[in-house]
Amino acid sequence: MVGVRRLSDAQGCIGPLEAIGYEYVPEYEVSIPERRYFRKGPSSLPNEHYHLHMVEYNGDFWKRHLLFRDYLRAHPRAAGKYHKLKKELAAKYRLSRDAYTEAKTLFIESIISKAKGSNCLKEKGHNEKK
Repeated sequence: MVGVRRLSDAQGCIGPLEAIGYEYVPEYEVSIPERRYFRKGPSSLPNEHYHLHMVEYNGDFWKRHLLFRDYLRAHPRAAGKYHKLKKELAAKYRLSRDAYTEAKTLFIESIISKAKGSNCLKEKGHNEKK
């Protein structure tokens, strides 16, 4: 995940990222309008890509993903469950990234909900200066 001041700033990053092998996927702007999606890797192996999401720094998407990450870092058991779930779903939905992503959503939302109630960011020293 890469943070930019404004999502429109992502436009200026397309050329430099293409120069190092990333492909910009503009059609995803319809389903994920809060981010710009890039991928890198062999097109013949759809699950063998590197994924880069460009989002507004300190926006809602940014904050939710850092909250999720920090909760998993602070709770190894939850991280282990997420790892196991991802492996199972990757095997089950090998040919459908959308189905794989959708199948993870309930778990991710439950972790974010727990994280919001746990003061995870404050405990980890990530509280924002206002």
